[in-house]
Amino acid sequence: MTKTFDCVKFQRDIRNKFIEEAGGDFKKLLELLDKKSKESELYHFFKERKEKEKQLDTAY
Repeated sequence: MTKTFDCVKFQRDIRNKFIEEAGGDFKKLLELLDKKSKESELYHFFKERKEKEKQLDTAY
């Protein structure tokens, strides 16, 4: 079997990129990860889903 995608390397490369972007500062890294996560499509999808769920709960 030939490997075409190495997910561990991919994850490690992204993590290293974030650490480099934060200048090795742990607090800045956390802030960067928080910012990036809130910009993601997945974050907005789940946030909207949660809001719709709350609207259904209050409708009863």
